[in-house]
Amino acid sequence: MRVSGPSGGQALVRVADDGPGVPAGRRELLLGRFARAPEHQNVPGSGLGLAIAEEIARLSGGGLEVAGNDPRGLVFAFRLPCPAEGQPYTER
Repeated sequence: MRVSGPSGGQALVRVADDGPGVPAGRRELLLGRFARAPEHQNVPGSGLGLAIAEEIARLSGGGLEVAGNDPRGLVFAFRLPCPAEGQPYTER
């Protein structure tokens, strides 16, 4: 996991793994509620974690993106607005 400070008005938390990954055409589905790949239907969990994180980021003026990790796995980038140093944070 890598956390970046304010840059371009945003803070970034980036998490990468080296697991089996997800095909490019199915990655956006991971951000939906109750998302489950057919091969993971019997794995513990509700499939809500990424959907909740994406909603929090979006409502805060940021976002959550998913991409492939080279040579395998996934990378998630969680972005939130971050005021410039010395500036107060204002809620949206």
